[in-house]
Amino acid sequence: MHYKVFARKWRPKLFSEVIGHEQIVQILKKSLSTGNIGHAYLFTGTRGIGKTTFARIFAKALRCEMLTDDNEPCNKCKACEDFETQSSMDVIEIDGASNNSVDNVRELVSNTQYMPSFGKYKVFIIDEVHMLSNSAFNALLKTLEEPPAHVVFILATTEPDKLLPTVLSRCQRLDFRNASSKEIKQLLKVIAKKEGVAFSNENILDVVVNFGRGSFRDTLSILEQLVSLSSEKKITENELVHGLGILGYSKLKTLMTAMLIADIDTLKNEIKVIFNHNINLKNFIYQLADGVYRFSQNLNSPEEHLDLALADLEKIKDVSFSEIVWIYECLCKDMQWAVKSFAPEETVILILQKITLRRKILDGSDTIRNLGSEVPKEPIENKFDPKALEYSTLIEWVKEVSPTLAANLEHGNFSKVPNMTGNELNIEIGINTDAKVIFEFVNDSTNLMKVKKKIQEKIDSSDLQVNLQIKLIKEKLETLIEHKMCEEKKGIEEKKKNFMDHSGVQELQKAFSRKIDKLIVDN
Repeated sequence: MHYKVFARKWRPKLFSEVIGHEQIVQILKKSLSTGNIGHAYLFTGTRGIGKTTFARIFAKALRCEMLTDDNEPCNKCKACEDFETQSSMDVIEIDGASNNSVDNVRELVSNTQYMPSFGKYKVFIIDEVHMLSNSAFNALLKTLEEPPAHVVFILATTEPDKLLPTVLSRCQRLDFRNASSKEIKQLLKVIAKKEGVAFSNENILDVVVNFGRGSFRDTLSILEQLVSLSSEKKITENELVHGLGILGYSKLKTLMTAMLIADIDTLKNEIKVIFNHNINLKNFIYQLADGVYRFSQNLNSPEEHLDLALADLEKIKDVSFSEIVWIYECLCKDMQWAVKSFAPEETVILILQKITLRRKILDGSDTIRNLGSEVPKEPIENKFDPKALEYSTLIEWVKEVSPTLAANLEHGNFSKVPNMTGNELNIEIGINTDAKVIFEFVNDSTNLMKVKKKIQEKIDSSDLQVNLQIKLIKEKLETLIEHKMCEEKKGIEEKKKNFMDHSGVQELQKAFSRKIDKLIVDN
């Protein structure tokens, strides 16, 4: 018998066999029960989540001669049998990627004029429809809007934004979401049981689900790959490591523990072993980030996620949630440019060392020449008084490097009085919650660095470390721009009062027995 890959072998043939997408099942079944069938449907969503499978089930149901009471195709009538044997002349499925020319579409359009060989509908499924050329779309538009009564179009795409608005407006759109980990895990367990596949532990199943990224097809492909590597269909951590090019669960926990408790020696040794085994770099980064995220959600019970000695457990319990967020941000942001650098592995190693030594680096106790040695903090010998720093002065400094950034900063103000801690100048700028766009612009790492450098330049202290924080403030904060407007309004009111109090103006009003109703002050 011809071998079928798991993704095809276990493809649902009925709506009831579909996992997830309950709302879409309900919509299509209701259309079948009421007979209100649209002339064109658009199925959108990421790859491998069931768009084409749904299109085929719906096409089969549209042509079924004996729909069940639950509006499922019977899989017994001639229409269903023809569909299953792929001999149906009335369900035409084409790939938009390889049939994207205007001639291909004209041929399809001409085919719509012919009645189905039997049954009520002729169904055209166009997969990857976004790959059609503009001229091909234009050739399809008229037929898509007013097809013959016996024709139903089902379009499927991963990129609906690439479709012409005129195409989108002619279709009933159904958006498919990624499957949840719970749904995919449930499916894997069922299929694994039917295929006689066993897992040495539950963690392996979780890793397969994670790397499927919400795609049924990708997850089943990973499972099939691991089965082909296993002996007697039992998947162990060894198959996982070699099949996916990832870290074993035990190695991941060891590396994470070293990173969290600042054990730089263990980290260096583990990294050497990891990269000697040709671990896929992107998979490695994803595993670390995912591991840190999961750990952050269970800070109160770290022993459940990592194998910890008692001494290590105490160190990890000292790690705060904000520290975990900083680590996660480093993994996501820094690793993004690391994989694009000319020396990705070396860059990743340095980033992991930075994360491991984060406390020494962030509090200034490391130096470039003597990384790891403690350098006592000494206050800067500088007459600069942080309490005397005016927010308007800071804005003037920033204007020298970026007028746009300075203009945005005018929508904020000091939320705390600036202060010094040793060699560190602490500045906290607040921005009201109704100005989130400005907050995101100002809080960009590049813009923050511009402000820090300018402050160091103005204070003229190379030893100064600037701790600059931008925060969204719920309580109403008087911003610099509001202060300016308030001062400007006071000035205008004062000018008006001085004018009205002038003896000449008062005499003039008396002479004409009139009062000045409105006074406009030109700045």
